[in-house]
Amino acid sequence: MHPRHRLALMLACGLLLIAGAWGYRRFWVDLPIGQGPTGPAVPRDGFQRVWTDRPVLLLGLGDGVTEGDAVAYSRSYFCRVARNPQDESAPMRGICLANVLPNLRVYNRALAGATSIHLIDKQARLLPKQVREVLGLVLLTTGGNDLALCGEPTVVADPIAGFNQRLEALLPLLDQKFPGGFMVFLGNLLDPTDGVGDFENTGLPTIPEGLFRLHQLNDAIARFAERHDHVYLVDLHSAFLGHGVHCAKFWAPHYRESDPYHWYAENLEQPNERGADAARRLFLLEIARVLGPG
Repeated sequence: MHPRHRLALMLACGLLLIAGAWGYRRFWVDLPIGQGPTGPAVPRDGFQRVWTDRPVLLLGLGDGVTEGDAVAYSRSYFCRVARNPQDESAPMRGICLANVLPNLRVYNRALAGATSIHLIDKQARLLPKQVREVLGLVLLTTGGNDLALCGEPTVVADPIAGFNQRLEALLPLLDQKFPGGFMVFLGNLLDPTDGVGDFENTGLPTIPEGLFRLHQLNDAIARFAERHDHVYLVDLHSAFLGHGVHCAKFWAPHYRESDPYHWYAENLEQPNERGADAARRLFLLEIARVLGPG
């Protein structure tokens, strides 16, 4: 081979290697976060006047998605549902429950790592009983840590059946704690694999039939909300598809061209700041639909 041809071949191979390394990092390693507000628009009209003067307790229950310890306290979805942070984006200023519920109190008992077992035994049972004048607004996310139990060989009982039973057990407990009435706004499970199901490639525990199990749990959550007229589903799962570990892959089935960014914290179990922004909008939309004017 002529030396010039050999040199050209070496340069071409080098460029291919560089391009391959760039592509691997771009589409499989780096997870672009993006900047600025995100999520669905929340109409301002519903937050222009007081909904009720009644005392309201906004209660957080469940796992780390609602605890929000992956972000600064004031920037978790739960806190932003209650009150705007000081540096709130212009479109969302004044769009929070404190603006329409003047007698609002906030109490968050959610805890990262909590399963539905902890939800019942360590959270709901230990709640203080409220006076009859208080309306309870419960923001709940649960099931993500139950999903991890599906991969534990020591778990003998059907974790899906147990999850269903504990959801049903929650309502009588809340009925005892809120004699004046309550509503549950229940977020379903997030899927950081964007519908691919490759949990083993995310750093999360390997879960046999993980995607199937996740859908089983989300089906259980949806049916639970359908059975009870004071339980309302907040569809986090659909909104977060395309914002997980495959967010940068333009060929992926849930690619979001308008916002191809990562909405998860480093642990992939909770939202990052932009994900929390989107989640609070989804909760506010459902709360406003149920409680707001009109």
